[in-house]
Amino acid sequence: MVSLVYIGFGILKLVLLIMAVRELIVYKRLYLLFLVLTLFGLAYDNFSVGFGRFIGEGDLLQSLNTPRYVIHALITPLLILVGLHLARNAGVSWAFGRKTTAFFIVVTILLISLGAFLDIARLDLEVAFDGDAIRYANGASVGPPVPAIVTVIMLIACGIGIARKTGWYWLLAASIFMFVASAAGATIGLITNLDELVFALGLVATARHLPPPVPEQAQPVNARQSPAEV
Repeated sequence: MVSLVYIGFGILKLVLLIMAVRELIVYKRLYLLFLVLTLFGLAYDNFSVGFGRFIGEGDLLQSLNTPRYVIHALITPLLILVGLHLARNAGVSWAFGRKTTAFFIVVTILLISLGAFLDIARLDLEVAFDGDAIRYANGASVGPPVPAIVTVIMLIACGIGIARKTGWYWLLAASIFMFVASAAGATIGLITNLDELVFALGLVATARHLPPPVPEQAQPVNARQSPAEV
């Protein structure tokens, strides 16, 4: 049953991935590529765990689980830059500052470096069970996932800026839910994946609600209006 829930989460995240890919095709922005890569990683994570029961323990499942940690380490912190650009799309003044931009970039690089050390260089996979679901967990992992926590905190800050500027609370609400739910159920896989789903929904909804400004002559057919045009 648990395996089917993971697969269900994977399908929902795949839907969000398709929506994000459409945004990337229409607007062709690097931050949307970061969003797409993150959603791919989340969907892959769910499917690899959900189908683990049917694959069974062994080298194949272990090799399929390795990319879960690589993607989380190298891609997840890029959401900080996604949040920064969404804040810019909303017209949040501080998001355009050079010092702010430099700070966001430095934090992203530091978190990627830390994640690479914790979840790639020190990766020690060992079999783990969650109900009937079989996966491989990092046996060398100790303490809270600092890169993920800091990433969510940065997105909460972006969400506050967006909410104050536009009245759009989806990113803020989803980020707070992610932060609180992760703390409450850090060791429960299903809770972690539920809050990731809500978090992903908030990101995609905000990306669709706050598209990047496009020159009028280059406005794609049927594209949504930017906030400045509404």
